[in-house]
Amino acid sequence: MKTAITIAGSDSSGGAGIQADIKTMITNGVYAMSAITALTAQNTTGVTSILNATPEFLGQELDSIFTDIYPDAVKIGMVSDKELIKVIAAKLRQYEAKNIVVDPVMVATSGAKLISDDAADTLKEELFPLASVLTPNIPEAEELIGRKITSAEDAAKEISEKYHCAVLCKGGHNLNDANDLLYADGVYRWFNGKRIDNPNTHGTGCTLSSAIASNLAKGFSLEESVERAKEYISGALAAMLNLGKGSGPMDHGFAIKNEYIKEAKETFAKLLKVQEKAIFFTSGGTESDNLALIGAAKANRRAGNHLIASGIEHPAIINTMRYLEEEGFRVTFLPVDRYGRISLDALKDALCEDTILVSVMYVNNEVGSVQPIQEAASMVKAYNKNILFHVDAVQGFGKYHIYPKRLKVDMCSISGHKIHGPKGIGVLYIDEHVKIKPIVFGGEQQKNVRSGTENVPGIAGIGLAAKMIYENLDEKVAAMRAMKEHFIEGVKQIPDTTIHGLYDETSAPHIISVGFAGIRSEVLLHALEDKGIYVSSGSACASNHPQISGVLKGIGAGQQFLDATLRFSLSEFNTMEEIDYTLDTLYNIVPMLRKYTRH
Repeated sequence: MKTAITIAGSDSSGGAGIQADIKTMITNGVYAMSAITALTAQNTTGVTSILNATPEFLGQELDSIFTDIYPDAVKIGMVSDKELIKVIAAKLRQYEAKNIVVDPVMVATSGAKLISDDAADTLKEELFPLASVLTPNIPEAEELIGRKITSAEDAAKEISEKYHCAVLCKGGHNLNDANDLLYADGVYRWFNGKRIDNPNTHGTGCTLSSAIASNLAKGFSLEESVERAKEYISGALAAMLNLGKGSGPMDHGFAIKNEYIKEAKETFAKLLKVQEKAIFFTSGGTESDNLALIGAAKANRRAGNHLIASGIEHPAIINTMRYLEEEGFRVTFLPVDRYGRISLDALKDALCEDTILVSVMYVNNEVGSVQPIQEAASMVKAYNKNILFHVDAVQGFGKYHIYPKRLKVDMCSISGHKIHGPKGIGVLYIDEHVKIKPIVFGGEQQKNVRSGTENVPGIAGIGLAAKMIYENLDEKVAAMRAMKEHFIEGVKQIPDTTIHGLYDETSAPHIISVGFAGIRSEVLLHALEDKGIYVSSGSACASNHPQISGVLKGIGAGQQFLDATLRFSLSEFNTMEEIDYTLDTLYNIVPMLRKYTRH
């Protein structure tokens, strides 16, 4: 987790100072730490007393932080004592601090001086040259250049060149407007904001600079950090918190939910190479499939009533298609070859003027066959560009790079627990041109596509899981393929076994379907479970309700294997030692169980 430290005074009413900084940092997704320069007795009506920390104590605070949890960014607020300023500067140099945001709290927007002249001089001499960015308001900028500002651009450039850092002039066009000017590396950029009519603005400077520091800590560029900070502070003001008898605080926590959701959307949009607005969160892969099929079928019924799916889809697709048949839709289930791949010729023959939706899974969940998605989708779009193409990518996401736009896919389903994220959370990508009706009704969340209070912890979890699983993906997949190959070579040594589907480079790297003639799947499953080996029979989602696999029937598996097949699933966390242990266990268990099999 990224970290940030605020070096500032305490505000006992919580609207500014380190209290505001800590709330801002946490809400913006970083771990917050602090070094307190002064204690204040204050509320929304004013400050009644100040007790400065000693230079020695402040130095000890900073030593404690930098020698243990090194901060990824530093925010410096009001420091009114020159000796304290000298300590801060010395410690930042000693520990080679980075991403330093200095809020030069010197002059109020009213023009009143907030620190002494000698403290201001020390601030300019000692701290400003260490800053990554300064965030002065208009009066502070005038103090730094020594004259009235006639041009925000000229003032920002002059301050930047004088102190060798970037400058964000707050309220750049006119005093107290919402537009800020950033000057960095010789480039100007205006950040235009909406003026929010909220008299409760206590701590806006602290909040903005802390938000900038937080985003710098997370690796965003300075421009991106300022933009995100502006969005955050606008939201905090727009929440219209009204506390206290004077100029009250903002609602720093308004964005806790929104921030996690936003970051998860950003993650999936980046991984899928689509727009954030096309990402919707559901309760899992099953709901994502249901929403895609039912929602799209009913929304597009005027165009036709014919649906197509492969004959070996997950029950979340098969059973939903059966439901739609009951609703008057006509469904064609495509045959597959003995390896579990759909027939493109059968797809071509099935397309007709009434076809409105085709659904084909990316990777079969039982035998690991990988479908020719791009070829199938291209065929469909060549026949009629308005036919929607849905992909159940629950087993494919996190094992393959999946780009819906490139594949000509309109909707794509993803599940959290298949990528080591939380259970009970899923994603549905819906292209912006897709007409879809909701299947859950309520508070009209997520553009009324999927109502219901968002599962924020689940969304945060699936976002992080997605980000982590795609780190060094090619290496992870290569390791899984090596384990799969080793396991298959080993299991082939057991008589009367078969590997269902393909198991070369064209198959999924993590799924192995093995038939053991003469042993019921459930018997072998529980025998392995007793040895600490956990596998599944058929679909893992239906393991509590064993039945003959439709997938095995669909690929034409031998009768002796229909109720005698287990699925072994691999992940990046498995090891060759575990594979060898599983093989050794099978070598011992399978012959023993076959002795007691009734013939």
